[in-house]
Amino acid sequence: MAEINSKKVLSIFQNLHSQASPFCTFWVHTASSTSEYYYHSENLFSNLNTSGNPYFTQADYSYSNLSSTFPEGWLWNNWGDKVVALTYETPYDYYSTGKEVTNENLSYLGERFMYSVSEYFQLSHPKWIILDNKNIASFWNASTTGTEFFGDNYFTTNGSSQSGPAVFQTDIIQPGKYDVYAWWQSDAANAYDTKFVIEGNGKETSVEKSQKVDGGEWNYLSTVNLFNSGAIKISVGDVANGQVVADAFRIIYKGNPVHVADNYSPNEFQLYQNYPNPFNPSTTIQFIIEKQSAVLLQVYNSIGELVTTLVDQELSAGFHKVNFNAAANSIASGIYYYKLRAGNSTQTKGMIYLK
Repeated sequence: MAEINSKKVLSIFQNLHSQASPFCTFWVHTASSTSEYYYHSENLFSNLNTSGNPYFTQADYSYSNLSSTFPEGWLWNNWGDKVVALTYETPYDYYSTGKEVTNENLSYLGERFMYSVSEYFQLSHPKWIILDNKNIASFWNASTTGTEFFGDNYFTTNGSSQSGPAVFQTDIIQPGKYDVYAWWQSDAANAYDTKFVIEGNGKETSVEKSQKVDGGEWNYLSTVNLFNSGAIKISVGDVANGQVVADAFRIIYKGNPVHVADNYSPNEFQLYQNYPNPFNPSTTIQFIIEKQSAVLLQVYNSIGELVTTLVDQELSAGFHKVNFNAAANSIASGIYYYKLRAGNSTQTKGMIYLK
């Protein structure tokens, strides 16, 4: 290790072996024997391993002062907090969750470990994306209080401060179904009704979560279906009953997008973003109505003039889709709007026609 570190200092070191106790554990070294920064780094790496892990939980951690008689102590004495060094022990027979140890779940722990390394260093892949708060434009307050936060810090705002939302956004990514997760530092002063808005392909989904609990882990928010290449945007609202935290998000590709017809609630009124968009010459418009209604779907140009009426009839409750062919209407390239009316409900969205 001395020879390796003389060329390039290790970033992660694990003293990995099994133990007789019936649980996995990380031996996390106290802040008093290392530093607050190092203590947080060890907790973060450990939490990334246990988040969503059916065999290893945060309650399984062990804590001790750092001893120079172990490799971790030797690394600390020579390179300080440059190396996140932990002892990682797995059981021989049963996990704390009651599940029996097998080659298959030990393999899973190894896989989870490697993902934790990449997440710790915020190494994003097009199908496994990490968004930390360093990328957001926000007037929120930076904090390093606690041990559950992701990265170097997190942002907070009072739920009545009107600071504006904290906005996170991916680069343009490929079409697919993506699960979105949030990470935060829990606190009794945090809001129980923090609002997250997830947007993809023009559709917005609003999710409410309590940030008083479940800190130091990936918390599932929603699934986004991207039918076209595009970005996923996540906004953390600034209006809530208590302190709101904006920290980090994880976005994971889960396969081909699920068509809204296969995944809709009949108890909603929803007009979806057309696809493809921009389009030439035709595009599909999809919508859901919650009950049988007289439906009017019309297309307007940018100055509000009616271009065409796509639907003007009574439709049954449920999912519907309509094709709009711009070439058939002899219109110029530009921005157009489509408006859906069903009963007393109305929604309007924009679309772009490019010849």
